[in-house]
Amino acid sequence: MSMPLQVSLNRYDHNHPFIASLKLKKRISNKESERETWHLVLRVDESFDYKVGDSVGVLCKNDPLEVANIAKYLSIDPKTIENKTLSRCHNNLIKWAMQHGDAEALKTKLENTTKLLPVLELIHIAKLDTLPIDLLPPLFPRFYSIASCPRTHKNEIHLTVILSEYETVLGNRQKGVATNYLLFGLKEGNSVSIYLNPTKHFTLPKDTLPIIMIGPGTGIAPFRGFLYARKEQNAKENWLFFGERYENKEFYYQDEMRAFEEMGFLKLSTAFSRDQKEKVYVQDVLKRHANEVLNWIEKGAYIYVCGDAKHMAKAVDDALLEMVKKKYGKNMQDAKSVLKQLRHEKRYVLDVY
Repeated sequence: MSMPLQVSLNRYDHNHPFIASLKLKKRISNKESERETWHLVLRVDESFDYKVGDSVGVLCKNDPLEVANIAKYLSIDPKTIENKTLSRCHNNLIKWAMQHGDAEALKTKLENTTKLLPVLELIHIAKLDTLPIDLLPPLFPRFYSIASCPRTHKNEIHLTVILSEYETVLGNRQKGVATNYLLFGLKEGNSVSIYLNPTKHFTLPKDTLPIIMIGPGTGIAPFRGFLYARKEQNAKENWLFFGERYENKEFYYQDEMRAFEEMGFLKLSTAFSRDQKEKVYVQDVLKRHANEVLNWIEKGAYIYVCGDAKHMAKAVDDALLEMVKKKYGKNMQDAKSVLKQLRHEKRYVLDVY
């Protein structure tokens, strides 16, 4: 069994971030798509040492207008809250507001809802004119898979970012803090604080054994880096299962993937769920290729899964179990043992969120 590449060392961390700059920001979903997905290029230098499979922590910033509005209502210095979590209220803060504000109005609005409650809406609903700043958690970093290869994309970090939006308790549409900051708060040339979040498991094999990559949506990000690294290795057995809703709107990095295909570095299988009457997902396409996928695994292939943890990763795992059972005539327990062994050998690894 081949060993994974050595984990790289890096001098930067949350408390001592690297100050990168935004070199490029380009939308990679069609403008007709409801999903805004962007390709970002951050400029770094040789001291930011990373490998494919790593991710970066982004020290994002709150929307200055939101900070200013809260500071105005509370008559406080905006600097006291600019690095606090304002996009959602935690339970301790809600309990405090119940005791010091309009508890009935707050209770009514929060009843039978799972929608997020931003701090500004809490102030309005509970009619607050003060707030205990110590009950506001710090603004946490957001992590993004690196979509580049250090040898190919020298002194650059590439990210694949989809705009996050959600409905609040008062029915407003609110953008996620990190995606709003990266996509709309930064202009090309602006600085952004980042640090490395190195992986210990989501690593390429040292040799040229086959790899199977399953990454729908922005889960394609690390696999873009993988493919450039494999090209550097002249490792040609690379199979990507990619999925989204519409091929003509959301086929991220399509030109690059097709180019890898033409050069003989990629076998590509896609699932665009809304392009036909019956929805098709990556796990369905995986099962269609069951015999060939299992043949690759028998040859020593590594399986990588990146993307949604709640639904996709489980569906892929279920599909693999079904494939193993069907081909080898195993019961469920034996099929689970096969996947467990692959995990033990670090040949079935996940980067899910």
